[in-house]
Amino acid sequence: MIESRAATRLGENVKLLTFVSIFFLPLSFCMALWSINDMFSMSSLAIVTPLVGLSTYIIVFNINSLVYAFHFCHRVLSANTIAAMELDSSETWRKRATAFAKFKTRSRPREKPSDWRLLQYVVTRPWRLLSRRKAVESGNMQDVEKPGLSTQSTGLSYYSRE
Repeated sequence: MIESRAATRLGENVKLLTFVSIFFLPLSFCMALWSINDMFSMSSLAIVTPLVGLSTYIIVFNINSLVYAFHFCHRVLSANTIAAMELDSSETWRKRATAFAKFKTRSRPREKPSDWRLLQYVVTRPWRLLSRRKAVESGNMQDVEKPGLSTQSTGLSYYSRE
């Protein structure tokens, strides 16, 4: 019982210390910045310090809402990216989309596919589309069909093969 009270008191002290540091951290940042630089005036310090402090307090006191918002955005963007991967002409990307879809079901595999694959898909897709479009416009389909660069292995094609 005594240990429980001591732990609670310690937790309250840590909470108080955290609030004090949240108050002084933005102020010390602004003061350090203004002390090493002579280009800024005191009036700009008077404007920037409350803005930095206020933005810090808003972020800290709404951290749960911000985490929820970022998690929601991540889920929506991931779902849209996986849907685009499922429709991609590349067999590799379709297989990866299937792996992500399997993870979302109740019978989850041991390891979730890496979210870095989603970022890789989003970053490489415009390049693949541009490469395919240039090859189609130039009429030089050999550039797209070279071994190692085939549309089936790398997904250079956005257009369906008909």
